Amino acid sequence: MVTDSKLSTRKKIGELLLEQGLINRELLKEALGYQKQYGGFIGDYLVKHGYVSEKDIVLCICRQYGFPYIDISSFTIDKKIINLVPASISEKFCLIPIDKIGSLITIAMVNPLNYEALQAVKLATGCEVQVFIATISDIKNALETYYGIRISEELSNDIEPNIIDVKIYKGLERRRFFRFKANLDVHFAHQDTYVKKETKDISAGGVCFYSANELPLNSYLTFEIDLPKSVSARPIASVVKVVRVQEIENKKRYEIGAVFVQLDPVDRVIIIKYAKDCELER
Repeated sequence: MVTDSKLSTRKKIGELLLEQGLINRELLKEALGYQKQYGGFIGDYLVKHGYVSEKDIVLCICRQYGFPYIDISSFTIDKKIINLVPASISEKFCLIPIDKIGSLITIAMVNPLNYEALQAVKLATGCEVQVFIATISDIKNALETYYGIRISEELSNDIEPNIIDVKIYKGLERRRFFRFKANLDVHFAHQDTYVKKETKDISAGGVCFYSANELPLNSYLTFEIDLPKSVSARPIASVVKVVRVQEIENKKRYEIGAVFVQLDPVDRVIIIKYAKDCELER
């Protein structure tokens, strides 16, 4: 079980790696800069670029806080246990439930010091939470195996991209970006056909939409978004990259998360204004 003393002294993973001599301040600054611009996990960035290994990160946290390590790739998790934690929580916080005894649920996660994640699991299950550490790759594989969520190797913060931190959004959803629910028409080319789909939500960082077709991870789409005519008289044109694919409705439909890789600054401002207006109307 996670104790208050552990949480009260929690530090970010980057700080721990710095203190234990696994990275220097320049590397930390580089990783933070990338995270600020593109989102994602600092540890994921450092591993991908060969600065540290996944095992380095796991052992670093184990040494500092005494959390136990678990290799979740070596056993099968009961579907009843998986169903205790909504996919949205597991995906957002990069965690997986692995067991439950009485009122104690055991989870494996990348960052066991994330108080928001622990509270989300506790509220969803009504259980006290016991934490094990697992590697990023094992958690990603588990998310795909048990929830049908496939995450691009390219980094993304909470997969469905959001917008830059600005004053009007401070505190909302506690994210660096803000997204809002919107049923908008989007158009893009797929297999030589120009298709029309509907969004689930949108931000100035990216879009989540529904598709009858499974789109390949890391693929690029030429994208048009129809905002209300009162907001933009023309469609918002962009290029997006698919970073998340989740099967829904027994494979009859897919939920696609995509980030903007090309978006005119003027159009980004239009989306931010639209987000602000939608929030004020709630």
